[in-house]
Amino acid sequence: LADATERQAAEAAAAEALAAASRKREAARACQSALDAAAKSGVILFKSGLAVLEARSTATLDRLAAAARSCGNLEIRIAGHTDATGAADRNQKLSEDRARAVADYLAGKGVPAAGLKSAGFGATRPIAPNDTPAGRAKNRRIEFTVSTE
Repeated sequence: LADATERQAAEAAAAEALAAASRKREAARACQSALDAAAKSGVILFKSGLAVLEARSTATLDRLAAAARSCGNLEIRIAGHTDATGAADRNQKLSEDRARAVADYLAGKGVPAAGLKSAGFGATRPIAPNDTPAGRAKNRRIEFTVSTE
């Protein structure tokens, strides 16, 4: 009888762990969708060669902050990217500084700073060729990813 009770308790605990993991994955999907929609609703622009946000980015950043606040305690990773113009080490630092500037902005709008992780990738992850102005513009970007870990 004790073995059966222990087995039932273990099965119930395992089922609850699976349900909790499923709820977290669903929350992460919903958070990612909200962040994607907010990011696509406008632009995030910086002063040329700097990690200073341009004023016309405010509306987009405010929508991102609202979306991020609704994500609860999920970790949001903010990735900065540059085009391939200039020195690789300068692009790396610029991408890091820009991602951090966005994280700082979001934290200033009430998003828990502990859940924001920023990183820069310089020009190492292009999404378009760097041989045209349009391609370079696409590569200069900030991306948001929700982590379930």
